[in-house]
Amino acid sequence: MDAMDDAQKYHGYIAGINAAFAGNFIHSCLHMVHRSRNTGVVYENLLHTSTARAIYYSALTTLMGFGSLVFSTHQGTAGMGLLLTIGLFLTLVCVLIILPVLLQSTGKKKESVA
Repeated sequence: MDAMDDAQKYHGYIAGINAAFAGNFIHSCLHMVHRSRNTGVVYENLLHTSTARAIYYSALTTLMGFGSLVFSTHQGTAGMGLLLTIGLFLTLVCVLIILPVLLQSTGKKKESVA
């Protein structure tokens, strides 16, 4: 019965991790879309903005923090660290590479309102 309690705790941690990933992904996407719509910049120019740098460095520090869990002696914590690291890296790739391409493909620039 003790192992079942541990499994339920572990699943609770996974649910929290999923919420953190979704929150981080949505937050970063909103910033990139907002920057693109307000300035009218797309892809190459969007990647050179302070918004993209902020998202990159924020994800990098979070990756280093979660990546340190990989070196834990507890197998569950090490596995969770690996899951977090891979998931956050893929989130970063989606936000900084795939999202700007999608924004460029829509091709709608903000028209100036006089």
